[in-house]
Amino acid sequence: MKARRTLLAPALAACVLGCDATSPNVDYTTPLVQAVVSAPAGAPVFVPTDTLEISVTGSDETALASIGYDLGYPAGLRDSVSVADTGAQHTFRIAIRGEWEGIPITVTAFAHDAFGNTRTLVLRSIEVVNAVRRPMVGVLLPAQPYDVAYDAARGRLYVSIPDSNRLAVIDLVSRSLAPPILLWGRPWGLDLAPSGDSLVVALRRGFSLALVNLLTGSVDTLALNMTGGLGEGPARVCVMKNRKVLYITAFDGFGYGNDIRKFDLQTRADSVVFAGFGIDQYGFMARDQRREYCIVLDNLSASFYSATSNSFGPVLETTGEHFPSVGADSSLHWLVGNTLYDRDLNLIVNLHPPGYEYGPTAFSPDGRTAFLATYRSYIRIPVPRAVGPRILVPFTPQRLWYLADRDVVVATTYDSVSTEWRAWLIGP
Repeated sequence: MKARRTLLAPALAACVLGCDATSPNVDYTTPLVQAVVSAPAGAPVFVPTDTLEISVTGSDETALASIGYDLGYPAGLRDSVSVADTGAQHTFRIAIRGEWEGIPITVTAFAHDAFGNTRTLVLRSIEVVNAVRRPMVGVLLPAQPYDVAYDAARGRLYVSIPDSNRLAVIDLVSRSLAPPILLWGRPWGLDLAPSGDSLVVALRRGFSLALVNLLTGSVDTLALNMTGGLGEGPARVCVMKNRKVLYITAFDGFGYGNDIRKFDLQTRADSVVFAGFGIDQYGFMARDQRREYCIVLDNLSASFYSATSNSFGPVLETTGEHFPSVGADSSLHWLVGNTLYDRDLNLIVNLHPPGYEYGPTAFSPDGRTAFLATYRSYIRIPVPRAVGPRILVPFTPQRLWYLADRDVVVATTYDSVSTEWRAWLIGP
């Protein structure tokens, strides 16, 4: 679209200033310009069906000539409107194009006055993602989240926030924060107890577990046999149907050598299952929907716990990916990274849709849908197919969860510009 710029002739400029064309009074002051880019969901990320709105406001002490915008490469668009006053506001609307994907586009607003003075304002760049947009709400979190537990009975998400020693509580009806659960000791992993009335939370720096009663709000501290060397403490947790809490420890520094441990909620006995297992603090674990089996991943392999036998099986090889996320359905299928296995880690299918490189994944309880995180989006795959729609997320997901009864995907993200963490609730 060509720019429409109108310059005032000398005689007209003199008329505006109230003097003749040969007057020595000349305006050397640049005009003022302000602009706002309106983006869906409050993030400067668009899909090809979106419309970009840029509201530009300009003013000049004598005579404003035009206001407009520039979109940099690969859009290469520029437009303006003429002004015959000292101030004006205009909203430009631009249809987003799919061929703009992949490169941040610089957005600039400008204002010209009648004497040729120009003021430009560089705004935050926008990006185009070749995805589809679903209804979504972003809930601002107080700091970086670590883990999420879903309470279907109460319609709530509990999000552990280690830096603020609390569990953020998201009400899924109002899609907003409810009063938090205040804890201590940097809460990390968490899981609902089998009854659904309590929450087990790993207190990384408290060297203990917290048992939060969701009916009364009371908190019971469950002491663990931590030696204190290298500051080791509980990280991720899974609560099984036999009321055993399986958890991974983490320690200060880097490297391998964490323990897999077991805590009995009835006897309060704490014991080591595997000492110095080949996992670090990013090791993943998951349980099936019936709480019968739990899988614990190390760097390149895994081991299973059976609640029936109260024991672990042999260590088995997995995908060869370093520290992939893991999820389970209700029929003992495991999604390790983007690879689907049966209960015994026999390969079923590798899901590698176009655009997926490596990132967090989630798995539906019925085993029919996998969710694979990609750049500013996730891909919803109908298993065992390898092709599905790419759904927009305003920022690249750090973790993914799927709430099957609500058909809602939860994605936690970080905005490096605003330094804000959010939990996005994304509809079907």
